[in-house]
Amino acid sequence: MDFNWMNRMQTYLRQLWIISFVIFGAVACLPTNEVVEVTVTREGVVVETAVSPSATPTLEPTFTPEPTLAPTATATQALLSPHTPKVTPIPARLITDEPVFVGGDLQFAGWSPNGRYLAYYEYTEEQVAESPVEGLRGTYPGTFVFYDTQTGEKCTDYPLAGFFAYEGGGSGSPLRWLPDGRLLIKLPDGQLLLTEAPCAVGENIAAQVGEPISSIGAVSPDERWMILTGVVQYWLYDWSTGNAHPIAEVQPDSFNNVVWSPDSQHLSITLAGNYTGDRSPIGGTRVIEVATGDIIARYDWEPANALDGSFGGPVWINNDEFVVTLSLDQGPFFMTINGDVRPLLPLFDETFEPENYWPPVDVVAEVANGRYAILRSNEGRESAAKLYTFTPEGESIEVFEQTNVTFRIFPNGEVG
Repeated sequence: MDFNWMNRMQTYLRQLWIISFVIFGAVACLPTNEVVEVTVTREGVVVETAVSPSATPTLEPTFTPEPTLAPTATATQALLSPHTPKVTPIPARLITDEPVFVGGDLQFAGWSPNGRYLAYYEYTEEQVAESPVEGLRGTYPGTFVFYDTQTGEKCTDYPLAGFFAYEGGGSGSPLRWLPDGRLLIKLPDGQLLLTEAPCAVGENIAAQVGEPISSIGAVSPDERWMILTGVVQYWLYDWSTGNAHPIAEVQPDSFNNVVWSPDSQHLSITLAGNYTGDRSPIGGTRVIEVATGDIIARYDWEPANALDGSFGGPVWINNDEFVVTLSLDQGPFFMTINGDVRPLLPLFDETFEPENYWPPVDVVAEVANGRYAILRSNEGRESAAKLYTFTPEGESIEVFEQTNVTFRIFPNGEVG
């Protein structure tokens, strides 16, 4: 079975759902027709509700926040104080007399941080008609465009076709804006161009590391480092200096999960292992020192082989320790950057049973304040859900006896 294809399709379907939600919400406010028009406003773009990150255009001058559902149960100590964000509506103002694009379809890839450039894929009606699956976006080639809102010019120099949503603005996007405003863009031939602006002359970072780049990974929390995936290894790229060094031993795999520590000093990598059934290699965790790219701790365990690489985490609870939320052979556990491992289920007065490995524990952490919460969900189990909360003042366990609902933990540590 082609798991890479399955992985891309799963990513595509998730993003397609999000895009459809945005589009259908806006189409309800627009006349029905077969032609898509893009019109840029001073604060954003008004067509199928694509907006600039700097402002949100609204169709009405008033804003009514949606009601917040109260949780079924509340943790003994919530991690964050509940609050309602204040939203000030900004009316949209057109800055183009004519639509930027009129055609068959489009797919948004995102705005530059300063709101000047809009990246998107445009598709002519002829291209849409050539789709092997009628009406399914991502199955026909298009044209990748950077639109400059200051000059009105379009840059179409980059040969990105817009096949499937993994060429869009989400995970696996071929473009990344750096904190200083420069642009990284990955081309299909493996080049990774660093430019001052779209279509400006750029430097090929792939030539520096000596191998084609297949994807641009997550930026570190301190915005200094970026993970680049090559053909044979991962690279840690310091965009401020232009230097890059490889991560030792770990081979790239789309099922691996690479997660930054909160202080950007370490990486925890969940290795997918062999997901074809013979468990060789078994997979596990490798802790990487970012400054050198060296492995400083390793521990083998059997992942559950999620197609999106997420089963098992890890989730960092402080700068030195993280939680593996699920494993097939030993259950969830804590692991430090020094390689110390301790089982997690004893917190709930439970022991691991391989036949009952599901579900993964849910973890929410407020690292700056030294707090975290771990929910042992009742999903698929007859036992009650339990919440473990750790704060500098102490720790506690809360039990939720209701069996007719499945409990989840919210980002502020509340459970419902």
